[in-house]
Amino acid sequence: MNGEHKITSSHRERTALIYLRQSSMAQVREHTESTRSQYALAGKAAALGWPRSDIEVIDTDLGISGKWGVAREGFTELVTRVCSGEVGAIFGIEITRLARSNADVARLAEFARITGTLLIDPDGVYDPADVNDRVLLGFKGTMGEMELHVMAQRLHANKRAAAERGELRRRDVIETVEREHRRGWKLDRLAQRAVRKIAEHGSAVRADRREPKQRLGGLAQRFIPGQPGGMHTLTGLAHDRDSHVAYDPLINEEGLRHRSLKLAALQKTLKPPKLFGDDSGDLLVIGWGSTKGAIEEAVERLRREGAKVSALHLQFLQPMASGLKEIMQRFGKVMTVESNWSDDPNDEIIDAENRRYSSLAIMLRSRTLIDIDCWSEVRGRPIKPGVVVDVLRAKLKG
Repeated sequence: MNGEHKITSSHRERTALIYLRQSSMAQVREHTESTRSQYALAGKAAALGWPRSDIEVIDTDLGISGKWGVAREGFTELVTRVCSGEVGAIFGIEITRLARSNADVARLAEFARITGTLLIDPDGVYDPADVNDRVLLGFKGTMGEMELHVMAQRLHANKRAAAERGELRRRDVIETVEREHRRGWKLDRLAQRAVRKIAEHGSAVRADRREPKQRLGGLAQRFIPGQPGGMHTLTGLAHDRDSHVAYDPLINEEGLRHRSLKLAALQKTLKPPKLFGDDSGDLLVIGWGSTKGAIEEAVERLRREGAKVSALHLQFLQPMASGLKEIMQRFGKVMTVESNWSDDPNDEIIDAENRRYSSLAIMLRSRTLIDIDCWSEVRGRPIKPGVVVDVLRAKLKG
C-alpha cells in the first residue's frame, strides 16, 4: 500500500476506526459488494498491524445520505473520537467521500492533523500533517464534488427534455395533487382544470402500468409472480402502491392510513364472540389464547354449584369484534384471567393510582371504559382450573 511507512507504533497503539457509508437503503440492499468491501477494511487494518481488539467499525450511517446538513450519527461519533485523540487511523473505502460536502471532509482532516490521525483508503495512507498529502486530498475532493455536479446537471437536463416532450413521469406529483384534491382544495376554475388534467394523466399512466386498483377498506389487488406487466416486490420498508420502496413522508402516511383501513374492514367482518354460559349474570370471565380450557372448566364447576358466571373467549385482539361492551354491561362484574403480569391489589404499596393491570384488561378498559378487574399468573406453566375456581369464588364473594 502506498505510504505504509507513515504508520508508526504511535498510530498502532490507538484505535483504528472503520467508517462505513452508503447514501440510501436502496444502495445497501442492491450494492452488497460495496458494503462487503467496506467491512473488509477491518481485515486490512489488522494486516497493517492493528490488534483486532483495537479495530472498531462504525456502520450506523449505512443508508443515510452524506449531503451537507443531514444529521449522521456515525460521522458525528467519528469526529468526536478523533478530537479526543484516541484514534490512530480512519479507514474508509474512499476518504474524500466520507461526506458529500468538501467542507465536512476538510474539517475532519484538520482535526486529524491536530491529533496525529492517519486517513487510509485502498489508494494509500494519507497524513494530514504532511502538506503534500493535504493537497492531494483536497484535489481528490474537488474532483469528486465536480463529478457529482456534472451527474446532477445531466440528470436535470434529461428531465427537462422529457418534460418539454410531455413525457416526464412524476408519480409523486400526480398522487400528491390527487390526494390534496380529495381533501377539499379550494381551487379557482383554472386550477381545477389543471388538477383534472394531471389526475387524468396520472390515471392513464397507472393504467398503462396495470397498477392494481385501490379497493374499499385499504385492500389492494396484488401482483402475482409471473403476471405479465406486473412486478412482485416484498419489502418491510415504506412503499408506494407499486410496492417500490419510497421515502416520501406523504407516501409513508398514506401507507399507515391504508393499513388502518384494512383493520377497520376486517373488524366489520367479525362476529361477536359466543358466551360460555348465560347471556347475563353476576360475573363474566374473559380470556384469550391458552387460558380457554382452564377458564371454561372453572366456570362449568361454579355453574353446577349455582353461581351465575359465564365465560368469553376472544380470538381477535386487534381488531376486536364489535358488541363486546354491550355483552359486558349485562354482567355485574367483569374480569380477565391471563398468563401475563398484573399487580396484586393486596400488596401494601399498590393502590388505584399505580396498579398495573394485565395486557388484555388494559385493552378492554381503554376500549369499553368499563371497570374490568384482572387476575394473572406467570409461572411458566399452564394455569390450572382449580386455581381459577378459587379466584372466581373470591371475586363473586367480594
